[in-house]
Amino acid sequence: MNPADMIFFWARATPDHLAVIEPQMTIAYRAFAGAIESIAARLAQLIPAGNGTAAVAIDHPAKLLAVCAALLRSGIAAAPVGEEALSHLEGNDIRWIISSDDAPMLGGARTIRFDDGWLSGSSSVAPGLTAERTKAPTDTDLIFFVRGSTGVVKKMIMPAASLMDCANQLPITRHANFDRTLILPSLATPYGFMRALMQLYAGKTVCFAPGTKACLRLIGTHCVETVVASTQQALGLVEEVENGARHLLGSLKEIRIGRDVLSRDLARRIQSRLCRQVITEYGATEAGLIALANYDMIADVPNAVGFVLPDVDLEIVDETNAVVPLGEEGLVRCRTSYFARVIAANNPDRAQDAADTWCYSGDLGRLTPDGMLCIDGRADDAMLSGVAGEEVAQGSRPIGLA
Repeated sequence: MNPADMIFFWARATPDHLAVIEPQMTIAYRAFAGAIESIAARLAQLIPAGNGTAAVAIDHPAKLLAVCAALLRSGIAAAPVGEEALSHLEGNDIRWIISSDDAPMLGGARTIRFDDGWLSGSSSVAPGLTAERTKAPTDTDLIFFVRGSTGVVKKMIMPAASLMDCANQLPITRHANFDRTLILPSLATPYGFMRALMQLYAGKTVCFAPGTKACLRLIGTHCVETVVASTQQALGLVEEVENGARHLLGSLKEIRIGRDVLSRDLARRIQSRLCRQVITEYGATEAGLIALANYDMIADVPNAVGFVLPDVDLEIVDETNAVVPLGEEGLVRCRTSYFARVIAANNPDRAQDAADTWCYSGDLGRLTPDGMLCIDGRADDAMLSGVAGEEVAQGSRPIGLA
């Protein structure tokens, strides 16, 4: 199954349930699926199926999601990108750039101008081709351009099977436990995009708003229950309230924080100003989610980020790759089925060894006897280079990047 296909399931099962909420508009599942189908019909005329990757550079979140879903259902690899990534696309098999603005010309890439006419075109446009291309592909990739530990932007292929790994984790991660979730991280990042896609996969409502004032207003107006944010984004919301912004936040059930160790001061401010329940998450771009916890359960443990998830093989090792005793500090490394799929997709020559490849997060950490992960800081380059080798893959910056 292609995860985008679930949008069409919910369009049949709960057609009037809201798929997307933004400050100026709401979109029900029936309308959202219709927009995706209309876009797919347009794509059938413009782009040959299964041939290269289309970058999607659209600022509007709902439209970007719809275009990416249409690409996935049409068998075309989709690369959601922000403005900062455009200069890194050349030489990465980007055949098309779908943009609502004037995108830069890239060698070998064709710019396709997106407009709102794509959202409501006649379904009679190439009906046979559209139907054929929207029922079959289950192995279409997502492409992201992420900033590695060295600061260099690199291409990361996320195969369709890894998307289903994320969907299968929903009962454990509880990412779609509530109906209305406000996503603050950029959809050009794996963290932001996958959270939005998983919300739609589960038939829930994904919410977006530009800026802290608009976010707080949307929470109160549309009874948002969950906020997903980086520590910096959560701090922005807290400061807005502390500076006198008055909004109704009684609908909030939880705030999920990714990327960094959450300080006690910020956690208490979030609990006091925004929402009592705070969930902390830790992960790496290539490996996915590694650990999570209700903040109150780890608040008294210095630098704790969460409990290691059941399907994550995590070790703390020294510079010789020897596992250190519980409670001792060392390099954090892990293996997951998600990471194995990503490694195999990005390194076909190493696919047979992907399951045995470790992801080094670049962090120094400790593991407690009860499976709690504590992050004490970043490892220096010398230490990381000491463990580098063919059997090692160093992860990109932690998830939650804004």
